[in-house]
Amino acid sequence: MDMIDVATNDVEALAWQISPLFVALSLVLSGFSFYVMPYIAAKLDGLASFAPKQHFLGCVGAGILIAFNIWVVNLLLLLGIKIIPFYFSYFLIIPFFTLFISYFVCFYFSNPQKSVILYHILWILINSASFIFANFSMIFSAVDSQYIEINYYKVILNIVITLGIGFLVLALINTKENHSNHFRNSAYALSISILTVISYRINLSSIDFFSYPPLLSNQQIFEKIALAIVSSVFAILISLLFLSLLFTYQKIKTQAQELKKLRDVT
Repeated sequence: MDMIDVATNDVEALAWQISPLFVALSLVLSGFSFYVMPYIAAKLDGLASFAPKQHFLGCVGAGILIAFNIWVVNLLLLLGIKIIPFYFSYFLIIPFFTLFISYFVCFYFSNPQKSVILYHILWILINSASFIFANFSMIFSAVDSQYIEINYYKVILNIVITLGIGFLVLALINTKENHSNHFRNSAYALSISILTVISYRINLSSIDFFSYPPLLSNQQIFEKIALAIVSSVFAILISLLFLSLLFTYQKIKTQAQELKKLRDVT
C-alpha cells in the first residue's frame, strides 16, 4: 500500500472521531435527562387524577423538555466531530419534532397503558425510529457531500441498540412508583446515555462521505466548544426550571385540596 494512501486514511479516520470533551458533555446531559424522567412521570401521574388539562399540558412540557435535551445531545456529538465548522441549518430542527412526539406519547400514555405489551412494543419502535432519524438527519445536514456509501450491517446493529434504549427507557419510567431509588435510576440513566453515544458513533461510522475535511482553526474549535457548553448549561437550567414549576404546582394543588377538605369538615 502506498504511504500516501495510509496517510490519507489516518487523516480521514481522525477527522470523523468525536472529541472526548463533547462525549463527556453528552453523557452528562443525557444521563441527567433520563435520570429525572421517573420523577417527572410520577408528578404527572399525580396531576392526571385531579387536573386532566394540566396533566396534558405537563406532558407537552415534559415531551418538549426531554426531546430538546436529546436533541442537544445529538448537537453536542455533531459539534464534537472533527470536520468543517458547524453551520446552523433549519433542517436540524426537524428531528426535535420527531423526538417530541415520541416522548409526549411516552409520558401521556405511560400510566393507563403501563401494562399493555402492544403499547410498549409500539412505543419502542417509535422511539427507535426517532433516534435513528435524529442521528442521520443531523449528520447529513452538517456534511455537504453528494457521494456516500452506507454500511447496512452497522445500521442494523444500530437499530438493535436503539430498540434496547427504548426498552431501558420504559423500564426506567416504570420505576416511577419508587422514583426515589437513586441508585437504580442512576444505573438506568447511565446505561441509556452510554448506548445513546454508542448509537450515534455507529451511525456516523456507517456512512462514508468520501470527504477529506480540512483541519479547523483555533477560533473555529473555540466556537464549537463555546456553543457546546452554552447549549449544555441552557438545557440543564430549563430542566431544573421545569422540575421546580412542576413540583410547585403540585404542591399548591395538594395544599388547596387539603384546605378544601378542612373547610368541608368544619
